[in-house]
Amino acid sequence: MFFQSASIAITIAFLSLEIGLTPGEVGLLSSIGPLGAVTAALTTSAIARRIGQARLMLLGVVGLGAGMLLVPLTRPGPHLAWFAVGGLISGFCLISVNIVEASFRQALCPDHLLGRMNATMRFMLRATAPFGALLGGVSSTHLGMRATLWIADLGVLASSAWLLSSPLRHTRDLLLGASSSTARG
Repeated sequence: MFFQSASIAITIAFLSLEIGLTPGEVGLLSSIGPLGAVTAALTTSAIARRIGQARLMLLGVVGLGAGMLLVPLTRPGPHLAWFAVGGLISGFCLISVNIVEASFRQALCPDHLLGRMNATMRFMLRATAPFGALLGGVSSTHLGMRATLWIADLGVLASSAWLLSSPLRHTRDLLLGASSSTARG
């Protein structure tokens, strides 16, 4: 969330000032990425059943960083497609990961603690956002917007390393129970 916030904080300025888009063009281009999120909302359950929740989470965290790494490649003209494709990929991956991860937490947490667990997770995830946004703004002032996007988006991808080095990489499913065990392989 820290690195995502650094990237998000300067994206509109990047598209406006560096790429030269009008506000309407920024809005139109920015509306493409959320289509990936809608697609994820409609398909994550089926994908998780097919490949497993753990595998989907691993692919999702890497895909989020990879999708965001396409944004700094954006340039005027046909190279605007980098932003659109990056938004589609990262939007899809972010929502898929959120769905799988929230479902896992809810399956493990006793009902009487769901509210506290949800509030704690939201706080922990969002507490770094203001600091990331501040860093994104300060960094772009001193290093430039494109350089800051590269750094922030590489940070998003690098943040998946802990998950990729965890036992999760050998797991198919996350949810416990008769219908969905933590099957290996």
